[in-house]
Amino acid sequence: MPFKLKLKKSKQYSIASKSLCVIAVKLLENSTVECIVSSRTLGQECLNNVCQRLQIQQAEYFGLRYQSKQGELRWVDLERPLKRQLDKYSSECTLYLGVMFHVFDVDRLHNDVTRYYYFSHLKSDVIEGKLPCTREEAIQLASYSLQAEFGDHRPEHHTPDYLKNFVLLPKRIDNQEVLLEQIVQAHRNLQGIHHSLAEVYYILAVQRLTGYGEELFQVRDAAGEQVVLGISVKGITAKHDTVYGWDEIVDLVHHKKSFRIEARDTRSSAQFYLPDVETAKYVWKMCVQQHKFFMSAKESETKATLPRASWDLNGNRASNTQPAEESSNRDVVQTDDCNSTAESLKRLPSYRQAPDYETAIRTKYGTTSVSLNDLSSHKNHPLLPPLSCSQYGNFVDLTELRDSLSNLNEGPPMHTYSTPELATAHMSFQYKPPPPYPYGQRSSSSTPDLTRNTLDTGLLSRRAHVEIPSFYEQVCAKPIHTTYVTIGESWSARTSSVSTGERVQASLASEQTEEAPVGPMMMAAMNGLAVTRPHSQGAYRNGDGNVDAVLESYLTEGQVFLEFERITKKRLDADLSTALMPENASRNRFSDVLPYEENRVRLTPSTDNRTGYINASHVSASVGEQQRFYIAAQGPMESTAESFWQMVWENHVTVVVMLTETRDNQGRDKCHQYWPKDKGETLTFGAYHVVCKGWVSSSVAVTSSLVLSRPAVRSSREVWHLRYTDWPDHGCPGNVQGFLGFMEEVDSLRRLSPWSNSPVVVHCTAGVGRTGVAILCDILLFCLDHNVPMDIPRALTLVRMQRMLSVQTLAQYKFVYQVLVRHLQDSRLI
Repeated sequence: MPFKLKLKKSKQYSIASKSLCVIAVKLLENSTVECIVSSRTLGQECLNNVCQRLQIQQAEYFGLRYQSKQGELRWVDLERPLKRQLDKYSSECTLYLGVMFHVFDVDRLHNDVTRYYYFSHLKSDVIEGKLPCTREEAIQLASYSLQAEFGDHRPEHHTPDYLKNFVLLPKRIDNQEVLLEQIVQAHRNLQGIHHSLAEVYYILAVQRLTGYGEELFQVRDAAGEQVVLGISVKGITAKHDTVYGWDEIVDLVHHKKSFRIEARDTRSSAQFYLPDVETAKYVWKMCVQQHKFFMSAKESETKATLPRASWDLNGNRASNTQPAEESSNRDVVQTDDCNSTAESLKRLPSYRQAPDYETAIRTKYGTTSVSLNDLSSHKNHPLLPPLSCSQYGNFVDLTELRDSLSNLNEGPPMHTYSTPELATAHMSFQYKPPPPYPYGQRSSSSTPDLTRNTLDTGLLSRRAHVEIPSFYEQVCAKPIHTTYVTIGESWSARTSSVSTGERVQASLASEQTEEAPVGPMMMAAMNGLAVTRPHSQGAYRNGDGNVDAVLESYLTEGQVFLEFERITKKRLDADLSTALMPENASRNRFSDVLPYEENRVRLTPSTDNRTGYINASHVSASVGEQQRFYIAAQGPMESTAESFWQMVWENHVTVVVMLTETRDNQGRDKCHQYWPKDKGETLTFGAYHVVCKGWVSSSVAVTSSLVLSRPAVRSSREVWHLRYTDWPDHGCPGNVQGFLGFMEEVDSLRRLSPWSNSPVVVHCTAGVGRTGVAILCDILLFCLDHNVPMDIPRALTLVRMQRMLSVQTLAQYKFVYQVLVRHLQDSRLI
């Protein structure tokens, strides 16, 4: 009988034989979730699943940490199998959810659940002492956390004896019970603040603490001295006095125990040594991940702006907006007859908004998550919480906004500011702003600059060439070669990562009554001129015949008055929260000229400017397939000069346009002397040094070449400063030809910028009147130069939706017409 091996049957399921394990993930509020992972499960898959279960929609800010065998917390490499990392490096099969990538703009945390867990992580860091703070700061932070977690103060419950059962202050602070009464008082002062807003206040306060967002490592420099190396999304900090921004770093190299930073300025390069090879590799990998996140965030900024809702001309926010995925190259025109002749379709070119930040992140990283039952499979799994139409701050969830256009056909009546008779005229339009600036986007050194094209003889600039000397030509002895982008080139060709399906085309359409009554006030203002209104104003092209005659007739017949009065001055329900903060009152020249919250220029917060505030606004417009970017700012004051240069530095500005004098005829201050006038002169404003290389003047302008530098980072940039000197205190420039030449000089210098399409800073005293004239003229002249339909009132409406009160007076509005008429007349002579 043959020998038979009999094995005992067992009904037990061996997890070890299947290479599966159960991992506990500890959350930020000390609870735990368990995940079953296989040997092939990636760290990203586990993170996606945890965030899905917690309803965290912005998982890109979070990561998983483990405790190494040396007792240190290390971040999981999300692109590698998770179990293999834990078996090799971790002392236990336990992970910790935490914030891996920190933000410096709290508006990006537009999901309530995401913001709560972000807030919880920062609170844990403060309590553990990872973010040092003073006793006063600790008390304020504790009051914010109480308001966020308990709501309004209730005297019968929130007593010092009750609160001592909770951990509110950093552990290193002694005699904490003495401070509880101060915490209760601070909590009482927050009465009425919503819990989500309290979380925002907490995050903003923590952002001002030293070490925020930094991963710290003890290293040695080349001299063998101990150095603290901090790695964050902003760059690498050594000794807390040398900062290597990502824009200044060329390469990061690690070899065995060494870690080297190769800077653009070779004198700033540095090498550090770590205790072992694995630590050096980990530090290098952390730098790579932070840089990758920095680049992805900057890339999303070039694709997307802060989502803004639609606005009617009264400044009211429309309840619906169109989803970013639905409008590619489609324009919506509202006229009396949408199917009329082609002439009725001539209008201002589209003003485009790219996808919002959340959409861009979902597009980049995807929203699929992995089922806990089989984390090793890559099967799409929808998010558990349904995404609904909601809004927090400036951010709008675009997942269910599908009926925007249908509700925008009915616009509320336009109420004028001065003439009651104009209330009978109605105007409605759809407003969707363009995308923000592509900050820090340099032209490639190896491939052609796609933002420019060779000179097309069919698109030669027809602007007037006047005798205003170009400083660039005089100093550098090289002519400025004018290049224009062809209209046929699509925007996607210049920003290849943005597809037409991700862009929002915006159009401004006006519906005018055929015969609007003219009241006695208007007739008196027009000096008795009779007004005859055409059926439709339409849009104008440079190629259309006698456009200058039509525009000139509007001036002579008084039509401009009616047109100007109908344009809304500003948004009536605009959010001005940061501008109205008491701490920012001294930063505003005028209390009634403030930037809108959603598009204000945001500076990196500092101890002197904790909200990163400056009275300046991003203004942008899409003209055909091209885009124009500006920053409209008030004239710098002595107390805000440093913030002004910080704005120029952080936004990669190379052209600054000044449209005012430092003092008026009565000696009153209009603008601080924030730039050096004489060649070789140097002015210092905090961390920024400004040197004048030289200047050249004409009858209407002074053009200076400046060098802006930050000694702390050993970096400098060239900035062109153009000051228009022929604008009287009251009224408008009398030399229209000279102003046209000045605008041509501005346009020529902006094309020399090493950063493609970098914004131009334009300022006067308040930053609305003359500034608005220059921005509006530049947009409309660009339309004429490229044969793109223009509509002056719609263009001004767009500008005012981004900067209130732009083009303040009727005289300034007429001057815009005069500039366009003169430009069209000069075009025929070329």
